[in-house]
Amino acid sequence: MGASWTTDDQKKWLQSKHSGFQKAQLQCLVQQFWPPIFSEWFQQWPEELENTTEPLNEEQQKVLGRRIEARKGKLRSWFYRYQSLTDRRGGCSTQFSKSITRIIGSNTQGSRGPSAVELFMQTDEQFKADIVQLKSEEALHSKDPEFQKEIASKAKELCKRRADETAANLEALRNPDDEARIRAIDGLSGMFGDLLESVYQLTGWHASVYVGGPDSRINNDIRVYSYHHGQCLSGGIFAKL
Repeated sequence: MGASWTTDDQKKWLQSKHSGFQKAQLQCLVQQFWPPIFSEWFQQWPEELENTTEPLNEEQQKVLGRRIEARKGKLRSWFYRYQSLTDRRGGCSTQFSKSITRIIGSNTQGSRGPSAVELFMQTDEQFKADIVQLKSEEALHSKDPEFQKEIASKAKELCKRRADETAANLEALRNPDDEARIRAIDGLSGMFGDLLESVYQLTGWHASVYVGGPDSRINNDIRVYSYHHGQCLSGGIFAKL
């Protein structure tokens, strides 16, 4: 991913931040995810202009500003493309992990819809041509009051719709039907495998997890699973035994 513009070190750094992006997505906190990412990136790889000396003149500052914004756009695109690739590979374990995270953060506080300005950015094609010259707020405010009122009303409707949808999804997760429970059970292996690997990477510790409960596929008899990370005394890797 991103091989056309990232170095190996930059790619490794981006991949190390991917789990944080996933968590931010699932908790509807992506906007809070970007500022520290941008700050860390530019501390390690500052954006620079070729053949210039400090201090920069006004025109050079504008050029540098546009380059910084373009780099931020590339960083955002990298995370979304990488997430898309991960989702295609992840299968049911990815979906179950999402369910777990949604339940842990079970509130609709972060499930806002677009603001009036954001909706305007999405719907007005002319804005794309104006983006370099005008800030989004200025572009919206340049429209007539009736248009602004219409956009604000639509944005409010979308906010409510998204909050309602999030609440309904959370209710479905907390009260799954039998088919959903089976899918969740089948997804445990991938979820715990990712979890135990993350624990190892963060701490150097190995771990075991035991789970069990009634399984409708065996007449609600108790089924127990155990998941392990690390090696046994013979040197075998638990995941491959």
